[in-house]
Amino acid sequence: MFSFKPHPQLISWNTATKRMALGALGLFLALVMSIAGTIYLSLYLSLGDNNTEDFVSGLNESVLVETDQFGIPTITATSRTDGFAALGYMSARDRLFQMDLLRRRGAGRLAEIFGEVMVPADREQRVLGFEKVANEITQRLPAAHRAALEAYAAGVNSAIDSMNAVPFEFLVLGYRPERWRIEDSLLIVLSLFQDQSNSESEERMLSVMEQALPRAVYEFLTPMTDFYTQAVLQEEEFSTDGYSVPVESLTVLLNEQTDNTEKQTHFVRPHRMRAASNAWAVAGAKTKDGRAILANDMHTTISVPNLWYRCHLKMGEIEIAGVSLPGTPLMIAGTSRHIAWGMTALVADVMDLVKIELNPKNPNEYLTADGWKPFGIRHEVIQVKGGATHELDVKTTIWGPIALKPLLNQPVAMRWTALDPLTINLGLLEIYTAETLAEGMAIINDTGGPPLNAIFADKLGGIGWTTMGRLPVRRGFDGSTSRLWSDGSVDWVGYISPQQLPRMMDSPNHFIANANNRGVTSDYPFKIGHAFTNGYRAYRIAESLQAMDLIDEEKMLRLQLDTHVGIYGFYRDVALSVLGPEVLKQEPRFKE
Repeated sequence: MFSFKPHPQLISWNTATKRMALGALGLFLALVMSIAGTIYLSLYLSLGDNNTEDFVSGLNESVLVETDQFGIPTITATSRTDGFAALGYMSARDRLFQMDLLRRRGAGRLAEIFGEVMVPADREQRVLGFEKVANEITQRLPAAHRAALEAYAAGVNSAIDSMNAVPFEFLVLGYRPERWRIEDSLLIVLSLFQDQSNSESEERMLSVMEQALPRAVYEFLTPMTDFYTQAVLQEEEFSTDGYSVPVESLTVLLNEQTDNTEKQTHFVRPHRMRAASNAWAVAGAKTKDGRAILANDMHTTISVPNLWYRCHLKMGEIEIAGVSLPGTPLMIAGTSRHIAWGMTALVADVMDLVKIELNPKNPNEYLTADGWKPFGIRHEVIQVKGGATHELDVKTTIWGPIALKPLLNQPVAMRWTALDPLTINLGLLEIYTAETLAEGMAIINDTGGPPLNAIFADKLGGIGWTTMGRLPVRRGFDGSTSRLWSDGSVDWVGYISPQQLPRMMDSPNHFIANANNRGVTSDYPFKIGHAFTNGYRAYRIAESLQAMDLIDEEKMLRLQLDTHVGIYGFYRDVALSVLGPEVLKQEPRFKE
């Protein structure tokens, strides 16, 4: 049990004979034991004490923190700011090195602690300029949200100041953590944004495919929908009859690859797995006891520690429990006394690559709809562990920074919602006070940040779905091609307003499911994305929930652990529609 008390000051903290052989051995063993003892003591001192009293800067009243057998803290405070300060303290006590890595990653400062090996990663981050974006967001924060970040930062810094020894990762790497700033919390939000929506590699791949492949093959490989998605959305029937396979064009391409070994190296291969997640909510009409139940698995990368920080907050009349994003006071998924919410990746199209045409008479100018403009220059200095530095001049345009790598032999600028300070806010903090489904969904709609699906359940048995984040409205773009454009032929003309974002409350089936599939029907007036995840996982969830009755938490867990895979049956039927059933009569090429 912890007890935090207000304190006006931050606390600082600033072992040619046998005798010779045995003596040397004894000295060696003593040295080893001394080193081992020092390491053990350092590790021990860096652990938090679960039965102590400490002082946290900026508190108005005392705060009580209790941890359960899993180390999950329950924070009881009289106000939100005191609660956020205690959350900052506990997050730093348990996750300080993780928090430091997240802010360094966002700012492009990993080479400072890991050396030259991280300079390429830092260069990419410096091109994005997240530090500048975070500073601009800070200037726009409403007073209440700024106060929340300041309280959280005060808690983090109080934890740093009260540590007998810094966590062992800092000792191994030989540095001390810097003080926490509110900009650091925003850098972590931007890092999450980057994980959820940086589609630069996909944009490049689509652009190359569009240029290199016959149109029929490109459309075949990049379908805008699929059978399972349309079944979940209950749209028009989708069958193999309408799924045209460009056999002739594919045969020509494959023969070219077989006949020319040099071309075989030109196959495009994915360099990483796409982010995935799932969530579903079941209304009270379909559950065992009339309660609405929400299940959510955000499928983040396996790591130690994992990304999320579980906590339980009691702040005056507010009580919420869930998983926060370490380094911020934001509860990404959780439950209050009134509603529960969970998130999945929206897979929205929020980045464009803009072809840059250089002025042949002046390479320091680029073409815009208003004529030639000079590039802006942002100077970046990357500090490397050991004292070396790398300097980088980032060229900027009206659309965004110039990417490090050209595309199709042309420079490109990155236009991305994460680089627009207007698209990011801390509106999610307001969901802690929402009392109805409608209030919670409206708060999510008004929250700027990574584009996400949000699935809800409320205490009255209701369920809902909507989206979070600012989504661009494009002029001159029909959503059917990749985004490689210039001269204003396609442009952003704003963002979909919060009131126009898609939403659903309740459902005739008494459940709502999303697994990164397209969640809007074809009559939705705006284009949200072009590369949604295949709808099979959502289809399987919906199929399973449809067959269930009297649903409880155990049944929800069994569905999360479901391993049935039927997606390939559809593609088998597509292949057979081209190859014909006679292919089944052939001898298998491989036998068990």
